[in-house]
Amino acid sequence: MRANDFKCVMQKGCNMKNLKSSFQKIILLLLVLVIVPNVTHAASLIDKEDQAKMFSLAEHFIFNTFSEEATGEVEKDIIAENCDDFLKYCTLRLKHNKFSQIPVDSRKMDLKIKDVKNNGPFIDVKFRAIEHIQYSGIDTVSMLGYDYYIRFVKQEGEYKIVKASDGGVFEREIRAYVEADYPDLVHQFEEKSNLDASSATLRSADSPGFDLDQVNYSYNDMIEASFNDMLLMKEKTTSVLLNQDSSKNIGENLFAMKGSLNRTAMRNYMDRWAFDRNPSYLDASSYGGDCTNYASQIMRAGGASFDRSGPMPQKWFYYNSTPGSGRSYSWAGTNNLHEYLKSNEKNGLKGSRYWIDLYGQRLKTGDLVFLYRKTSSGNDSKPYHTLITSKPASDVLVSAHTGDCLDKPLSRWSSANIRKLAMYVSGQ
Repeated sequence: MRANDFKCVMQKGCNMKNLKSSFQKIILLLLVLVIVPNVTHAASLIDKEDQAKMFSLAEHFIFNTFSEEATGEVEKDIIAENCDDFLKYCTLRLKHNKFSQIPVDSRKMDLKIKDVKNNGPFIDVKFRAIEHIQYSGIDTVSMLGYDYYIRFVKQEGEYKIVKASDGGVFEREIRAYVEADYPDLVHQFEEKSNLDASSATLRSADSPGFDLDQVNYSYNDMIEASFNDMLLMKEKTTSVLLNQDSSKNIGENLFAMKGSLNRTAMRNYMDRWAFDRNPSYLDASSYGGDCTNYASQIMRAGGASFDRSGPMPQKWFYYNSTPGSGRSYSWAGTNNLHEYLKSNEKNGLKGSRYWIDLYGQRLKTGDLVFLYRKTSSGNDSKPYHTLITSKPASDVLVSAHTGDCLDKPLSRWSSANIRKLAMYVSGQ
């Protein structure tokens, strides 16, 4: 081949490579613009003034009415017409939230729009709220994080709220009451609330977004019944229970367990992931809650070893999101983890437990607290929520997912209707 011919071939090859590179860049750009959801693009379809109005309305509504720390009232004038079930739901929810509140010195909220979707006459918006709360008598500022899904509609030139949800966090609280006293109604409750633990709360398998169409308030009667039971339990709570001697000897073996976990590493993990999700693990927020999954991650970060021996109930491990083969049921299931820690006599994580309301608390960073619902019938629920100690104190502070929190006082969960089971954990 002559030198000029070789030079020509090389130039053609370079041109083909450049053309191919340019084509790939164009395809990539189209994928970004067309396929990947873009909040800014979606929001730009809505007038900026309208965006500001909806944001202001949501901020007021969440802070004063919908947050678990809300102290305001339900304002009918911001709720859309013909939304009586939602109006009643807001009223019941606010009563529930106020029931267990403790004094607050100061409170502020940072709110951001995470997603916007035009839905016929409605506009559905996903918000992320981080609240900073200074509880009275608590030195550390507590933080709470929630996703809120709100549907807006314009009526007579003004935006109104049609429905709202926190992704099912509140509904799972109510479910614990229903399960404790009326196990035959659990299925009915899940059907009414669209909260089947095996499916996503506000999203479907083929949709990466959120779907407020799935949210309804046809289960208000159960919410009202659970609140009435809470009031009854508060009346039945006596000073005998609240004044138990917290220094009573409950066995020094609880505080001298063999094996150790890196408590500093566990706290560092909480600081990093309390309000986010580690992509190395499944996000179980939409599958019954992410609280136990988060607690398992923290214990793993503290040096806890996987336990792969024995039948499935006696295992604790995570490799991927597939239940059974990829992860143990105890990794993300509240009752499963409780049973594993309680019964494990092999190497790996172990737990020793006692009731906090009877014996006070002597928890260390990284120790667990399982919550049970108390009911007037005397039927305690199974453990329905997993908390993990973030800071030992006279009012121990905890962290959790679903809802997300860091350094939240344990007293925020009322002793009148909730039993708190401390679980000291050690790893080998």
